[in-house]
Amino acid sequence: MYLERFDSAARGPLRHQIMPIYFAPDQIEAAVRLGLPDRAAGALARFEPWATAARHPWAEAVLHRCHALLADDDATAERHWRLATDAHADANRPFERARTDLLYGEWLRRARRKNEARTRLRGALETFDRAGARPWSERARAELRATGETVTAGAPDLIALLSP
Repeated sequence: MYLERFDSAARGPLRHQIMPIYFAPDQIEAAVRLGLPDRAAGALARFEPWATAARHPWAEAVLHRCHALLADDDATAERHWRLATDAHADANRPFERARTDLLYGEWLRRARRKNEARTRLRGALETFDRAGARPWSERARAELRATGETVTAGAPDLIALLSP
């Protein structure tokens, strides 16, 4: 369903030529999580020329994140995760850096590198909490718990506490 919404937006009446490129990193992540690497590779093929030509640290960081998600082996994935992290240092997009840290932390946890995973996941959680991005915060909390760390519940959603 999620990927179909990308396709619909790319072909719909409000489409714009940049939208399929701009949404490609999200589409890649969704396709990888759904076990659809061919679909992810197609989105990467659209995104990579644009990201390379853009010559912007954000585009470089996200491009490496996408390559890490699609890597065939751990050494290649590790190299791309590190390059993504390095590029984020100059990108000034904390939310995107947190997304990379979350994905990298998930990868590290699956590789049984729990201490390294915790560092990434804590940073991601802090950024998501500051941004009020509850679904992202909950995902980071769940990953931290999976490393064996005790994690406190997030701050209450103050908007939800307001009476109608």
